[in-house]
Amino acid sequence: MSTTYWRGDLARYTGNTSTAHGVLWYEIEMLEGHLKGQKKVTRDPPK
Repeated sequence: MSTTYWRGDLARYTGNTSTAHGVLWYEIEMLEGHLKGQKKVTRDPPK
């Protein structure tokens, strides 16, 4: 899986997506920082 930085901390794309309000959201899992292990969503697609 691809990784990205989200608010300064490393995160990994999970491959899950969802659509809300007509926008495609990508799920990420935080790999470091105080949110480590939590899942978040971002509008930035994997590279």
